[in-house]
Amino acid sequence: MKSILIPVFLISVSASCSQIGYRPITGDLLNHWNTANSSCFSDIWDFDSIGLPSGFDELLMTGIEVEQDSLDIYLLGISPETAIPFLLATGGYRGEYNFERFFVQYYEEENEFELIFYMPNCSRKCVGYFELVTENCSLVHLRSYTEDPDQEALARADSLLIEGDIMEAIDELSRIQHMYTRYYYDPDEMIARLLRIVNKAAVEEADAGNYQGAVDLFEYLCNYSQMSSQWYLSFVDSLDFVESDRSDFMDLSEYAMILNNYAFFLEQTDGLFLSQKILRKVLDLQPSRIVAHLNIADVLWKLGEFAEAEEHYSIYLEIMTEGDLALQIPPYVQERVNSIHAAPAHSVMVNILSEYSCPIEITWNPIRIDNCKLMESGGMMITADRGFPVNDTFGSYDDEAWTIVIDPDGYPLSCEESASDNPIILDSYRFGDYSDMLWLIARTEQGDTLWTCALEGTGESDYSPDATELSDGGYLLVIYPDCWTTYIWTGRISSAGEMMWHNGLTANYLLGLPPLAGEMKPNISSFRETSSGDILACGRVSEWCTSPDIWFVCLLDGDTGDPLWKTINFGLGEARCYDAIETSSGMIVAVGATSRSFTPEDAPHRTTWGPKYPFIAVLDSAGAFQKLVICDLDMANMFYSIIETDPINNEFLIAGGDTLINELVLLRAIIPTDPEIWGNGPDYQVKLIDEEGNEYLRDDSGIYSRVGAVWHDYDSLTLEILEIYPEEMYEGTAIFELLLSII
Repeated sequence: MKSILIPVFLISVSASCSQIGYRPITGDLLNHWNTANSSCFSDIWDFDSIGLPSGFDELLMTGIEVEQDSLDIYLLGISPETAIPFLLATGGYRGEYNFERFFVQYYEEENEFELIFYMPNCSRKCVGYFELVTENCSLVHLRSYTEDPDQEALARADSLLIEGDIMEAIDELSRIQHMYTRYYYDPDEMIARLLRIVNKAAVEEADAGNYQGAVDLFEYLCNYSQMSSQWYLSFVDSLDFVESDRSDFMDLSEYAMILNNYAFFLEQTDGLFLSQKILRKVLDLQPSRIVAHLNIADVLWKLGEFAEAEEHYSIYLEIMTEGDLALQIPPYVQERVNSIHAAPAHSVMVNILSEYSCPIEITWNPIRIDNCKLMESGGMMITADRGFPVNDTFGSYDDEAWTIVIDPDGYPLSCEESASDNPIILDSYRFGDYSDMLWLIARTEQGDTLWTCALEGTGESDYSPDATELSDGGYLLVIYPDCWTTYIWTGRISSAGEMMWHNGLTANYLLGLPPLAGEMKPNISSFRETSSGDILACGRVSEWCTSPDIWFVCLLDGDTGDPLWKTINFGLGEARCYDAIETSSGMIVAVGATSRSFTPEDAPHRTTWGPKYPFIAVLDSAGAFQKLVICDLDMANMFYSIIETDPINNEFLIAGGDTLINELVLLRAIIPTDPEIWGNGPDYQVKLIDEEGNEYLRDDSGIYSRVGAVWHDYDSLTLEILEIYPEEMYEGTAIFELLLSII
């Protein structure tokens, strides 16, 4: 490349014998060399130095404008002895050019030079091909062409959008290089166009009953290069939107309507986390948007956040009533508000019977109850250990186990540490360097190897696995990559050390987020095997490292590891589920801890987490959330483990922690788990039957239809309240009157 200024007197330098026929550059070309920008000179790419004319070790090409879209081009050789450029050949170029992005490549087999000029601020390029003829020192023009891949992609995208192929159109638009987009269109105008088209198509999918298809269309917007992964959070408030370029192509009301639709489709597919997040943004943009208050109340109700749900239901009721729209209010809205305020019929009590501390130190690795046996005295003998949840490989806590005896009231009579009774020791190992996959090795206490298993799918930066022993002698494993990922590795190994399956559990699945969103992986606190052979997993999950933790429970297929369902809940804010079990009735009880964020009075610009409170949550067998109980107790502020001790009387034993005195706490609790006493949260559970015993179901609009039929006939219907609560809890006839008013 050009590197020195050549004085004019050097033009008289004679060529050496090895350079006979080539002369140093002179005249206008010499002046061009001395004054032109270095970008006007391109090194020849891929030119084999063996093929250089004798006496030169570098080739350059440049051009000098003759007239508009016309250049004289020059092939120059640099002598290693003098660094002086010699003229090797000349030719002519016709077409657009831009020396700021000018490249030359040589193709040896074809003996062709390819000149490429990329036009400013776009992907359009003009290309010319030349052949070097050494006999007369000329560059002979062979052919030329001009192409613009971005313009072609835009044209294809326009055609696809007209045809309704939205995802393919987004793929085409994303091929347009990000830095050149504004040369072809205004990005905010295109975003507004895509939002309208996607919303229209999504509404059509939803009207056809395909809510997941509607969600998929909105999620695919993230594939468009101009959309951020959280495009729905682009604006802080209405002023931020109005002052943005987006407002030139779409008004605030339309934008909020599209966001609201997306959130509604998410709610219909149980994407509750993202739905409430978007609806909060809708209300930031338009606080008086009526349907957004209804939608976020529905989402919060599903999440068990009944108090906040009631706030939005009340706002919705007030706005609708003041606007003479009371007849359009869905019946379930007033029903839910009434159920929170004055209906004891939904009160399913969770009672803590006793709470006692044990002299076992609480560490970061909590205590888990493994077994509980009833003694003749009426007390219980408990076996518990510290680990995840049975074996924590590679530096385990298996040797920390306890036998605890409690009296009939739950008071601990004795607490003795004992060695683990597991005869198998698990270790993880890499047979190569740190990037190789992990292996699991099972050995006896004497050091004899029982089996080894390659943990397929693991590799660089993966931690040693945490293991849970199953009833068949096999193991469930979880491995956390040591980097910013949104997944964890899960696997199942047989008792003989065979890999049965390995899979991934992602935060995006648990939170219902698009694949590109987030940066955090979920954290599993417990695996439990169900009666069907499937796996209950629970723990905490968050979207970003600065986001609050959310507790989750999910069910994994025991044969494949695929997630079958998931439930998330916020509790009071930051939350973690430490254990979840299937009860004898088929219901699921989960325990953990949570805390709410607050801003101290003496630090108004700092938000911190408040005190932790333990919680008990009840789910049905399909993961539908039923009840969340936040416990404000004397000692325990975290619940670590739970086990069913008396199915007939719904009694459970819970292991908790008192972080003030740093000791284990044991609690006895009554948790009703009869499936018939639970509805969807605090709803009344009713059914309608006709004289022939046919059952009818009510949809969200208040319409009753016979199960298995498509017609409606209400004349012969009677109302039957399920006999699930004591009669005195109905408070006379008030509940009957409320339910009869539904019809």
